[in-house]
Amino acid sequence: MFARNPSAHLSMLGALAAAMLASSAALAQISDDVVKIGVLTDMNGPASTPTGQGSVTAAQMAIDDFGGTVLGKPISVIVGDHQLKADIGAGIARRWYDVDQVDLIVDVPVSAVGLAVQNVANEKKRLFITHSTGTADFHGKFCSPYAMQWVFDTRALAVGTAQAVVKRGGDSWFFITDDYAFGHSLERDASTVINANGGKVLGSVRPPLATPDRRPLFCRRRPPRQKSSASPQVHPTT
Repeated sequence: MFARNPSAHLSMLGALAAAMLASSAALAQISDDVVKIGVLTDMNGPASTPTGQGSVTAAQMAIDDFGGTVLGKPISVIVGDHQLKADIGAGIARRWYDVDQVDLIVDVPVSAVGLAVQNVANEKKRLFITHSTGTADFHGKFCSPYAMQWVFDTRALAVGTAQAVVKRGGDSWFFITDDYAFGHSLERDASTVINANGGKVLGSVRPPLATPDRRPLFCRRRPPRQKSSASPQVHPTT
């Protein structure tokens, strides 16, 4: 999900953003002669370990690696904490685009928050690159010409994992799905692959996001003929 060298990872995003900003339309959007990149992340919650301050530091390192300017204009970073709440994330994004003249928002862990921010980016016709969320809805039913998903998605996970397990005999499934956008998306996409390959989904249960102990769920909910259990969470950043 994340590059081993986060600076290199974000440097690639920086180069891509520079190319996107090079169009005449994008040039008109660069305000105050400063290219502002907003790192909208989780600073203290369950997604903060692989994102949070690490994403902020990596973004600054990428800017330094890129030379600190693009199109002859200086690049600056501002930081926001969405607290894993879609309404807070959307509110910050709206303020950044409207008031703080941010040209590009990046990071945004957790799919529900990312989708909310993408909706604002689409409304404002401003750039957004998510590289911490995995639902395929980003480029599916909520696809936007102003946003890019720079990461795996739930469709790839479903095909790569569920299809292989079913073909090896794991044809009856029960899902323990974290109750948020990514979990719902992965259960949906995996169920489609399972059914298409002759398998069967026997049921599911949806505990709150980042429930630490899942053993009672396995013991209480396990159907008698179930061959495979799936827990669509992957990581709290998705």
